[in-house]
Amino acid sequence: MTRLARMRTPLVACTLAALLGLSACGLGSDSVSAATREQTAIDAVTEGLPLALTALEGTEALADGQWTSCPGGIGHQFRGGGILTAPKGEVGAQLEAVRTALIGADFQDDTTVDGHVSLTREEVSLDIQQPSSLLGPKKWRVSYHGPCRTYSGEDETYVEQQSLAPAETLLP
Repeated sequence: MTRLARMRTPLVACTLAALLGLSACGLGSDSVSAATREQTAIDAVTEGLPLALTALEGTEALADGQWTSCPGGIGHQFRGGGILTAPKGEVGAQLEAVRTALIGADFQDDTTVDGHVSLTREEVSLDIQQPSSLLGPKKWRVSYHGPCRTYSGEDETYVEQQSLAPAETLLP
């Protein structure tokens, strides 16, 4: 085996593994309907964000969502985001108040990054980020997403139709 061939073999293996890792979330079909996945995400957001807003003693919550392609382009997921508006306060205490409120609503704490509260419930990941200079001192960024899945038949048609629609407003 030439030196180039020895170098290329691990590179090809690593590239293949990375490609499979990126798309593995969408390789299997979903036994749950797309509409049910969508509703599960909407329920998590419409139940979770008002609790977070109350914990922050906030004044406004806005969120929307829609179907998008998964990272890597295989499969789809319902995802979205929004903004919570709350008075300035001690960010660490505010984050802890949000975490406590959402754990009390059956969310599981998955936080790994400072300045965020990251939680999951029924395969829906919800992330609330502390205010930043980009949005201003009173604006908390929210993002969420359901699991990546591939759909066929009526579910595939549903996802494709919904993907072309504008984002759905979840909270006024």
